[in-house]
Amino acid sequence: MNNLAGNPAYAEVLTGLRKNLKKWMQEQGHQGHVFGNPLEIRHMTLKDVEAGAIEKTQKKLRKKTEDKKKKEKEGEKGNHN
Repeated sequence: MNNLAGNPAYAEVLTGLRKNLKKWMQEQGHQGHVFGNPLEIRHMTLKDVEAGAIEKTQKKLRKKTEDKKKKEKEGEKGNHN
């Protein structure tokens, strides 16, 4: 999968999608809160989303996952010696 959200070539598309989402949310009476992984995305507002907080959180989660996998591999190597 290739996340294009951070690609400058798609910035205009992303802005348009965020604008459409915000409009739809307002039409639905949504309060502007976004929930995801409760340990990482606690109480994100629409302003946080627009500021790129989800992308930053996703990057942080990917890093944690990579670090965990690396530690597991190192542990497996240590058990085989």
